[in-house]
Amino acid sequence: SNDDEKMTRLKTAVWQLPEEYKRVLILYAEAGSQREVGKILGVSPSTICNLLKVIKQLIKDNYGDSFDTDFNTGVRSGSN
Repeated sequence: SNDDEKMTRLKTAVWQLPEEYKRVLILYAEAGSQREVGKILGVSPSTICNLLKVIKQLIKDNYGDSFDTDFNTGVRSGSN
């Protein structure tokens, strides 16, 4: 199905990330807050926030042009 294709593309985009970015993403998914990830890694929450922005952009770049359409994020894509 189309949803399966999107998820496969998304997984591929995530796995193309550098290892340190994947680690931050996994920690964020598990810890649930930038503050907790920052504590674990010994950096500030604002550093984690900035890293997550970079990671999101890399995922979008790896995924391709249809990311915003496929995941209904087009409304917010104008603010980098």
